[in-house]
Parts: sequence; C-alpha cells; structure tokens
Amino acid sequence: MLFTRIFGRFALLLIAPLALVIVVTRLVAPLMPQDGQIAFSGALGDVETLYLLDLTHQQVHPLARDAFAARLPGWSPDGARLAFADSGGRIFWDTVFVKDMAALPEMALPDDPDGGGQVTEPPVWSPDADSIVVSYAPGREIGQGDVRLVHYGSKNANISTLPLPSTRANNHALRWLPDGRLLYVLVENDRVRLDEIDLANLSIHTLQEWDFDVTSTWQPVIAPDGEKFVISATRPNALTSDLYVFERGVPDVIDITQLNTSNETQPVWSSDSTQLAYKLLNGSSQYVVVTAADGSHARMLFEHDSMRISDLNWSPDDTRVSFVLSPIGERYLCIVTVDTAALDCPYAGGGVSEPVWRP
Repeated sequence: MLFTRIFGRFALLLIAPLALVIVVTRLVAPLMPQDGQIAFSGALGDVETLYLLDLTHQQVHPLARDAFAARLPGWSPDGARLAFADSGGRIFWDTVFVKDMAALPEMALPDDPDGGGQVTEPPVWSPDADSIVVSYAPGREIGQGDVRLVHYGSKNANISTLPLPSTRANNHALRWLPDGRLLYVLVENDRVRLDEIDLANLSIHTLQEWDFDVTSTWQPVIAPDGEKFVISATRPNALTSDLYVFERGVPDVIDITQLNTSNETQPVWSSDSTQLAYKLLNGSSQYVVVTAADGSHARMLFEHDSMRISDLNWSPDDTRVSFVLSPIGERYLCIVTVDTAALDCPYAGGGVSEPVWRP
C-alpha cells in the first residue's frame, strides 16, 4: 500500500510536466529547422493556404491562417522564413508575404511600385536571407506583357524594380548563388540566354547565348552551382519533349534523354548539382526518374499507369524525392527514397501542390 501511495504521488508529479512537454513539442515543431519538414499549398474548404508537414512527428501545421489563395512558397536559405504569394481575392494581382517561423503573423511586403501583377515563380532569397527578388507578370496581360523583377532589400526597407526581357511567365528562371550572383535564364523562340542581373545598377549582362529552336518549352531550372541549367522542350520535327542541359562555357546543348517515344518534364536539381529528378510520361503511364546530370545512370523510382505525377522536389540531403500523386478527387503528397525506391505518402488532401522541403 505504501509503495502504491508513493508511486501514485510520483505519477501525479510527472503528469503536469509531461503534459507541458507534449504541448510545447506540438507548438514548437514548426519552429525547429530540421530535415524532414515540407511546406505545401493545400485547400481548406474554399481557401488555399499553406501547411507545414513535419515528417518526424507526423503532424501538419497551418502556416498562413489568414491566406486566401496562398501559393508559390519559397524558403530562406536558413529555413527561418518562408515567402509566398497570395491574391487576397484580387484577380491577377498578388501580394508577397513573409512568414517568420518564430512568429505567428505573416508580414505583407509592399506591392510592385510600378504596377504589380501576378507572381510568376516562388520568391528567390539572397544567400544571407536579407533580400528577396520576385518576378511579376503585369495584371491581365500575364503571358503577353513584359515581366518585372522587384527587389526587396535591406530587411525589405528598400525596393527597386527592373523590367525583364520576358514575354511569357514560364520562359524564364532566376537563381541566387551562394557567391551573391543573381542568374537569369531566358528562353526565346530561336535562342536561349544566360544573364547576370546587377541589382546595384539595375542592369542585365548577357553571359552566354545558345542557338536553340523550340516549338514549346517549360520553365528552365538553374542548378544550385550556377554552372548549368536544364530545359524541357519540344523542338521542330519532334513529337515529344526531351531534357536539354546547357553548361556555361560549353557551346553545345546536350539532349540527356533522347527517348523519342516519351515526354520528359518537370526536372529538378539535387542540391549538389550532380543529379536530376524528372517526370516521364509514356502513354498513360507516368514515372519518377533520377539520373546523373549528363543523363547517365537513369533509374525509375516510381511508376503509375493512371495517376498524374507533379511537383517533384529533392530533400535537402538528396536522399529523397517528394512529389504529388493525383487520383480523381484526391491528392497525395508522396516521398520516395532514392537508394531503395521505398515509397511513403504521409499526407492526402484536396488541392495539395508545390511541396518545398525546409532547408
């Protein structure tokens, strides 16, 4: 009896601190930078908002509680903040918000002082996480008018704008490199350009051009090292799209797939710039494929004969690839391990899109 009473009192002493630990763990999980967290856009009723999937604790946390149509999430390099676009119910007019993971409310950045419009790609952070560049397509003319670059610098106190030589929302790409260079790739009808943007002088300098005829193309993707980029394109006299790698200082463009009977799209670079993951479509079957940057050692990690695959992304340590799998009326956020091809789909819900791993 004495042991029972002592144990009971000891248990009571433990219950409150244990409960506190559980509550604190649930609250601070979104604040803890760690491999194993993914931000994504998802539907909550008629509202598109952002969520954080914590793979370690198998929990999903809302990130933008007051968002109307949150999309295009982009992490700061240190994983401490997340920038995203939200229309707020306005047509063809976005505001960029920054969510500090250590604070509850998100902060709205000023609209483009030269007219604003619709954000075309996730905001791009500087290496020191002090500045952001955002590309806007002008209002109802998205896909027709020139795209503008807006630079929020010095803790977003300074704003500058620069017109980009782009007439379509999906024919350009931006990449801020660790050494401070801001690269810009532009795909035109008969050539491809690699530029460097000088934000101090608001100017663009062409680094290299390639002759490259295309009939259709998807958004280029610049490698993290800045030395190369890849484009999914359909060229004249071809019925399917291939992946083409452009390398700085190299005049030749390399077709790294050359399958001729399938479409290869949505390429994404690993963090060390040595591998590519992409989607392959052959008839009704779709695949997740990983290959070396030169197209060698291609491996199929996942395949499905009817469901749509989209939104591929690498984990920060390059050991896993996430993607969205879309059966009718549902969407799954899935993860495949590169070494073993083991599959896990830890989240299902309506409107899941644009998953981005936290650095």
